[in-house]
Amino acid sequence: MPHDLHESIHDEIERRIAALAPVPGALPSKDDAALLSELYEDRDLLRQHWRHRPGGTSDFSQPPNAKDCGQPQPCSHTLGLAEKYGLY
Repeated sequence: MPHDLHESIHDEIERRIAALAPVPGALPSKDDAALLSELYEDRDLLRQHWRHRPGGTSDFSQPPNAKDCGQPQPCSHTLGLAEKYGLY
């Protein structure tokens, strides 16, 4: 089953976080720490604007702390993240 836009963005953000995350016990460089911070913020934004099923609660698998957006999907926040990560 192909991923939808939300899942694709989430997977791309998670992939980039994993690529930048330092090995245990090491500190990230200043540049990597800034990039990681931005990725975490984008992941949180995406989770605040997760897709929903009109007329009901979400029955989709969601990442932890994801919330139904309540706006027409995909909302402008999701589309902005898709563009930022080259998925739209």
